[in-house]
Amino acid sequence: MKKTVLIRLMQQLCIAVVLITLIIGSLVYGYVNRMLKQEVYASNAEVLGQTKKIVELALGEVQKMAFSLALNRNVQRAVWLKWNMNEEYQFLEGINELFRDKVTSSNYIHSIYLYSNTNEKIVSNSGISDFSGFWYESAIEAFLQDKATSLWYDTQSIVYADGSTDNVLSYMMSVPLNNYNKSGVLVVNVKEDLLYGAVVNTNNRKLGNVAILNRSGDMLSYKDKSLLYTHFEADAKQMGDHGNGYFIQDLNGTSTFVSYVISEENGWKYVAFNPSREVFKKSTAVLKATLTVSGLCLIIGLLLMVLVSGRYYRPIRSMVQAIDQRLEPGMNSAGYKDEFSYIRGSLDKLWEENEEFQMKFRENEIILRDHFLLHLLLGKPPADDEIARQIEYYGLSLHPERLCVMVLRIDAPEDTDRSQEPFRSILPYQVRTICEEAIVEIGGGAFINQVQKHDVVLMNFEQGVTKEIAGQLAKNAAMRIRNAFEEQTGIKMSVGIGGYYEKASEISLSYEEALEALLLERIGGTGSIVSIQDLMLNHVNRNLFIAYRAQADKLVNELKSGNLDKAQHIKNEIMDQLSRDDQLGYHYKNMILTHIINSIVSIILEWNGQIEDVFGNHYNMYHEYGKQSTLPRISEWFDAILVKTYTFIQSKRDNKNADMMLKVSAYIREHASEPLTLQSVADTLYMNANYFSKLFKDSTGKTFIEYVTEVRMDQACRLLRETDKTIIGIASLSGFGQKLNLIRAFKKTFGITPTEYRNQNIIERLENGSDSENATDPNK
Repeated sequence: MKKTVLIRLMQQLCIAVVLITLIIGSLVYGYVNRMLKQEVYASNAEVLGQTKKIVELALGEVQKMAFSLALNRNVQRAVWLKWNMNEEYQFLEGINELFRDKVTSSNYIHSIYLYSNTNEKIVSNSGISDFSGFWYESAIEAFLQDKATSLWYDTQSIVYADGSTDNVLSYMMSVPLNNYNKSGVLVVNVKEDLLYGAVVNTNNRKLGNVAILNRSGDMLSYKDKSLLYTHFEADAKQMGDHGNGYFIQDLNGTSTFVSYVISEENGWKYVAFNPSREVFKKSTAVLKATLTVSGLCLIIGLLLMVLVSGRYYRPIRSMVQAIDQRLEPGMNSAGYKDEFSYIRGSLDKLWEENEEFQMKFRENEIILRDHFLLHLLLGKPPADDEIARQIEYYGLSLHPERLCVMVLRIDAPEDTDRSQEPFRSILPYQVRTICEEAIVEIGGGAFINQVQKHDVVLMNFEQGVTKEIAGQLAKNAAMRIRNAFEEQTGIKMSVGIGGYYEKASEISLSYEEALEALLLERIGGTGSIVSIQDLMLNHVNRNLFIAYRAQADKLVNELKSGNLDKAQHIKNEIMDQLSRDDQLGYHYKNMILTHIINSIVSIILEWNGQIEDVFGNHYNMYHEYGKQSTLPRISEWFDAILVKTYTFIQSKRDNKNADMMLKVSAYIREHASEPLTLQSVADTLYMNANYFSKLFKDSTGKTFIEYVTEVRMDQACRLLRETDKTIIGIASLSGFGQKLNLIRAFKKTFGITPTEYRNQNIIERLENGSDSENATDPNK
């Protein structure tokens, strides 16, 4: 023996004690560490939450003030209309005064700017300047391109002529308040220094270092101003985009405990920093004490193991020596690990010899009997006389006439844990026992285990039994077998029953029919009994099938109309009825579901699509349908199919509407000078006027009248600038008809008459021409 039991026992006990000591120490340290983290984080989270509320209140006041300014009549006038600084000095000075009042009345506001896209000017609390060269020009241009109506921008630094700087947070709002026609931008700058000192860091005693980061992790506000405009290098997965939490990170060479709270309004992150060494002082002390106590316990345990093990090992050693003396010549204990493995090896050898003897005794007869039955099932039977002889030879309780086949499938879950392996290993014996009891009650038959992964039962019937009676007897036997198996094991069993045949040589046909019936188990559900006779009997019941077919057609029509919810509701009704309907055969149920699939394919083809366009390359709907094993899974699969088909139809319909709107726009521009009405254009398209109006508004964002007026105004302005035609002529050519209609439209849009518009344009061209021969009018 390589090692004695004593040495192995000592080694294993030493390893166990050391591992237990390390595990206990690690668990205690981890527990204390977590408790301290939670305690520090809970305190920080409460204070950070207060800080977040205070900051959001302060920023909310700024947003409310910006909103009120954006609604101010003079501010909107300054944005919309073209103005002359000399002529409208008082009006612009009023805006300057309004901005100065707002800046003076707030401790946080640094400055307010209003950009007018029409005038290319900046109006602020300190005066009026050109937009070109303005220090915030790039940010305003980026906001004009953005779809948002208002945004907070990162902290910026303003450098003055004397070299001093101010850090500001900027809030921008479009004027007017829409995201598709930004004629102006209102910019409110907030003093970051005052905001941090008075609002952000109000809890300095409790938190210490507090910072505000934007969604991307860039520093917006912090006590160390040199870190502004820099990126906080934190793992994005650690912080995330919502909620709160904490983590530990190395910052400038110092391990730091970082607590954070994320705002739901704007995604800003409020962060507090604590040195890790202060947080984990107590856990380090606890770890040292735990390791000291564990070390003392380890030493005492090793001494006790040596004393106790030596005392109890002596009898074992004496017994092994006595057994070794009685071994056969040539056998000894040198090849074994220890005394116990030596004893176990001897017993195993005796057991193997006994098993080998029993297997040789039974092997030949069992193999030949199973081989004979397999040939019957798989369509390779011998002659009828030979079949009768072999049945008698093997002592089978089977008669070579009046036979039927049942195929059994056990629906055991594949992910059973390993503790259930012994239980699963005895399932075949339980199935055999239950089936053999049922065969005795029927009057004769045979059981065959695992034929093509299924268990098979051959049943005999008495002479004079008809096919109908034989089918009912087979069903009764199948129910007894299934119920007994489920009662004993808790596992479901599905049964397929083949047809009744007079001769044993035809038994392969019944076996094939039973397999075919078992394929439709997915329609009936797990644990169902499906007979090939039922499929043939239910072919006469066409009324139910026609009713289901009508429901399926209604489902398809709702899907084509764009009513996904109604289509899914009808699908759920069909599935529910199929699961509860015992009259309609499985064959018809399968035909109904296949009809729905065929209709969906037809819809896709009607919209000039292919299956690959909707479900991806190499997708076969019929193959995927066949892979679904139960009605609930088929229902879930249909849900996904309906959603993808609906999305495909909607995309096709949206593209069709977009093309039509392009043609309508071109038609309006071409016929703008003619009398155009909503009804006349709708009639041209053979559409309902109300539906066309809604479709036009959804596609262009404007009503039909607004769009036609805009096109006519563009044409009238062009004629006023480029021709010398009279106002009456221009009104007729641009589609307004009468001069009065043109004047009203100009006053409503520009606040001036067409004649004043033409005169202003002439004056501007003359002034620009005197300044430079190559100058061009920016309004053209």
